[in-house]
Amino acid sequence: MLNDMWCANYSTTHHQALIIDIFNSWLPTLASGPMDLLSPRAAVAKPYAGLASTTDIYLAYPRRLVLTELKHAVKNLRTMTTQDAMWIGTQYCWVDLTQRFEVAHTQNRQDRCENLHKANGAVYMETVLRNIAWSDLRGYYGQSDGIFGMVVLDWLLQVPEGQKWIASTSNNPCQYIQALHDCRQLVL
Repeated sequence: MLNDMWCANYSTTHHQALIIDIFNSWLPTLASGPMDLLSPRAAVAKPYAGLASTTDIYLAYPRRLVLTELKHAVKNLRTMTTQDAMWIGTQYCWVDLTQRFEVAHTQNRQDRCENLHKANGAVYMETVLRNIAWSDLRGYYGQSDGIFGMVVLDWLLQVPEGQKWIASTSNNPCQYIQALHDCRQLVL
């Protein structure tokens, strides 16, 4: 970055780090649009007067990029242990990709799911479940006293549609997910 803004006394060792920090702090929440460098949000509580200022690295941002692309998310899900995959921090809206089994914690949340999150693969339990070993899932969480067994499987087993869904897991989750819902990303 050069002094393209013609700022007096601009320094790549000080001012550039500040500008990079400001932009990096906005990246996760502002995809496009104007950025007011004079707004309170642009304030950074960090000294930039050293010999060579460094920039902050937001560890969640690269992870968000990796987990957003569907094929990368599937690849990463498959490298996780079943225990870790079951504790991914997301608010599920549906068990299945065909949206027959709603699981949002309130009706208002379910309405938001319906209006805003249909294309987000991260709100479907199925996107995770199709990418972990079912035998491990059943062993850790799916028994009659396991959290997934008690909360989800027991409920699904009570209806024929649920029984069919449990029996119909796919070996090609990317193709299956995209065919059903034009899901192209998973945003946690």
